[in-house]
Amino acid sequence: VGIALDNMNLGEAQLRLFYDYDLGHLAYEEIKTAMEFGGSILLPMAVNDKTKVGVELGAQNLLLMKNSDGVENRTKITFAIGVGNVIK
Repeated sequence: VGIALDNMNLGEAQLRLFYDYDLGHLAYEEIKTAMEFGGSILLPMAVNDKTKVGVELGAQNLLLMKNSDGVENRTKITFAIGVGNVIK
C-alpha cells in the first residue's frame, strides 16, 4: 500500500517520490512493521527531437522494525546514465 508522485517536472528535470507500507510483514512474526520510501531526480544532459540523454540520482530506504533486534535499515543509492525516447 503506498503513494507516489511520479514524473513531476521541475523545468527540464523530472522528480519521483514514493512511500510504501509493506503488508508482507504480517506473514513474519518477528517483524512489527515494514516501510519503504525514496525518491530520484532525472537531470537531462542532452535532448534532441527523438532522444534524451540524462543522469538519474536517487535514494531508497527500507525500514524494518523488529520485535527483538530493534530496527533494520537498508539504503540504496542510485546513479544511472541512460537514453530515453522523447514523447511529444
